Amino acid sequence: MIHNRFKPTIFLLLLTVSCSSVEFIKAYSSLDTKKNFKDNIFIKRDITYIVGDLNGDWERIDLKYGDLAYYNKNWNSTININSTCSSSKDYNYILLSDSLLSGLQNKKLIERSITSVNYEDALESKYYGDYENNRVKISVVVYKHDLCIYDFSYISNEMYFEKGYSEFKKFISDFRLI
Repeated sequence: MIHNRFKPTIFLLLLTVSCSSVEFIKAYSSLDTKKNFKDNIFIKRDITYIVGDLNGDWERIDLKYGDLAYYNKNWNSTININSTCSSSKDYNYILLSDSLLSGLQNKKLIERSITSVNYEDALESKYYGDYENNRVKISVVVYKHDLCIYDFSYISNEMYFEKGYSEFKKFISDFRLI
């Protein structure tokens, strides 16, 4: 089990900036953009959305890069959301999903399915993999709306994955664009 509290944050950063598409990386280069989060409303440039509450075991992590991240020390798990907008509409859900995992070793796709975000279709992909000698399970949800892409991730030590997965799904179901 990862004992250092900062390792999940480092893992989140690997997930958020390790995309294979140069255009997508440029879009994420808005990393140090001014952002505001209050009363569950997130604002960054032209992006505004509301997220639901997580139970009291989840602690919000202040990130310089990315949108929002939460850490649950009891389950050694993180929930993360990032957004970016670009003039390109040709992003593929599967490529986007896979590109968010380049820091993961021995990754194996478990399943892909269509889920709902903001009352629209999104792609959920679940993976197993290794990170710093720990076996992890990950769910990544990629959602596109107009010219913006929103990716949600839930990363957990494999043995705790199911404990936080329902909260992750609720977090996504409460997401609304404003």
